[in-house]
Amino acid sequence: MMENKKVIRHLDAPRTFGEWLHRYRFTIARRFVQFCILLAFIGTFRFGWKVLGHPLLAGDLSSSRIFDTVPLADPFAALQRLVAQYWLSPESMIGAGIILAVYWVVSGRSFCSWVCPMNLVTDFAFWCRKKLGINTNVLSLSSGTRYVLLALALILSIVTGTAAFEAISPQGILWREIVYGGFLGNLCTKGG
Repeated sequence: MMENKKVIRHLDAPRTFGEWLHRYRFTIARRFVQFCILLAFIGTFRFGWKVLGHPLLAGDLSSSRIFDTVPLADPFAALQRLVAQYWLSPESMIGAGIILAVYWVVSGRSFCSWVCPMNLVTDFAFWCRKKLGINTNVLSLSSGTRYVLLALALILSIVTGTAAFEAISPQGILWREIVYGGFLGNLCTKGG
């Protein structure tokens, strides 16, 4: 039986810088937005950036506040807390509602493509594998695997009484390390 495989048509390499800019305009815009959001978190935490006396962007990817007034909360993190039998504050419910509304209007994948720092990491890893000639087709998972992992995270949240995926989330760990710790912690501490 023959498998249905999609044929991937690769584009020729851009011939001019203008052609390169045009081709990668959305990638450049997404990277710029990701960098600005990361900079806003770092600036607020490390340097006390404020707008009209209010912190610019405080918190992390699971729960944050813009100008100390607009709450934002990761809906999946909120769901994990609910099934782990934690009461959500009205602020967390409003924040999750705001994000769900944005997902509904813009797209559910808008966070992954425009905000999440893992894109930078995975794109860099792909570039390294390509340059080093490392096979990238070693592991193939079905598209339904994400639903199994989602269910597993919720079951583990119920069993452990904690937001299970939040504790091991690669993007959450990376974000917290970059904003609150690691090498920036040593470079950006006041008086140190």
